[in-house]
Amino acid sequence: MIKELMDFLNGRSDHIVKGIETKMNQAAENLQFEKAADYRDQLTAVTKVVSKQKVISAANTDQDVIAFAREKGDACVQIFFIRYGKLIGREYFMLEGTEGEEDGEILQNFLTQFYDEAAHIPKEVLLPHEVSEAMVIEEWLKQKRSTKVTLQVPQRGMKKDLVDMAARNASDTLLTLRQQWEADRSKHVTAMAELQEALNLPTPPARIECYDISHTQGTQTVASMV
Repeated sequence: MIKELMDFLNGRSDHIVKGIETKMNQAAENLQFEKAADYRDQLTAVTKVVSKQKVISAANTDQDVIAFAREKGDACVQIFFIRYGKLIGREYFMLEGTEGEEDGEILQNFLTQFYDEAAHIPKEVLLPHEVSEAMVIEEWLKQKRSTKVTLQVPQRGMKKDLVDMAARNASDTLLTLRQQWEADRSKHVTAMAELQEALNLPTPPARIECYDISHTQGTQTVASMV
């Protein structure tokens, strides 16, 4: 069961779907209709997840696609995880204080930080730019994976399209987050003004402390301050 779960999370779902279908049909033939219904529900759930995994390639592709967008000192890095030819997931990371850094430097620093703790090292990592220490990073990743790992900057074709799509996702995510930050900042300013007026303060509060005391029937007292 654990192996099937690992296969499923990595995009290898065809044999799992066939296995559930076989069990469902066998249960129905044996007039075990409740068991068949359980398998039917499993099949529906699996199919629902698999339908969201976009097929990128017919080959057993094992890739991470990385791109990023920058604005005013912030950078948003987007990663696509492609396993067995399917886009099984995506993730983004916000990097602060990137002003003054070159794109290649930002990318190289991110690669070393991300793959230092990554659960899986793919065969191939697609990038939007070259990094100066590409050979060193490839050798380091090879040691972690125990097989060859390639860093590639595609110039055309499907791989280039994937990098471009990741870059667009990064740009859209950064725009959305910045809009949220501006909205939160506006709400914060309004709330401080209302609080100043309600409490008759000479200036908006710069610091607010909240305290709470918890205990278990008078023992194990704990205090906290936010």
